[in-house]
Amino acid sequence: MPYISKDDVKKIREQIKREFINFKFSVTCKNYSTVHVSILEGNINLLKNESKEHEQVNQYYIESHYNDMPEARKMFNRIIEIIKTIAPIGKGHDDSDYGYIPSYYITLEVGTWNKPYNIKINNKKEAIKTNKVLLLDNNNINKETFKQGYKVYYRVDNKIYNSKNELLNEVQAKFINNLIDKNILKKVS
Repeated sequence: MPYISKDDVKKIREQIKREFINFKFSVTCKNYSTVHVSILEGNINLLKNESKEHEQVNQYYIESHYNDMPEARKMFNRIIEIIKTIAPIGKGHDDSDYGYIPSYYITLEVGTWNKPYNIKINNKKEAIKTNKVLLLDNNNINKETFKQGYKVYYRVDNKIYNSKNELLNEVQAKFINNLIDKNILKKVS
């Protein structure tokens, strides 16, 4: 039966947090059989598909799946290495019903199902370096563009807005005026 102690998970958590100081993690023991690592926040993009807010990382395919993301690949591999160094997987055992069963399981994810991964940018120079400054045109405004971690400037009709609220106030006013022009709404004097 797979097993890992809470003490081993605590040591893993401490070592991961010590090595990756620019990141926030959740390192937990699930059912005494799994080390579960969630990367919640960091200063680089770890999502292969940037339109997603959460992503599972398959530890067996890190090299091939993240071949175009060397920083992410290096980080994921180091996390797996830390886990296996502190709590060696060992030989596991064979089970006549299920085949080979490891000593414990490892799950790794970027963000969680209810808390998206947040890219934390500390300054403008860093934002430009990590391509996290966006200038959005009318047709690019959607829910995904409001993710945290981006310094976003919105351009609508050649006017640039610094914040979502500033833009939304303008968009709402235009929308209401458009409805009035089409006689869908009546202007109250």
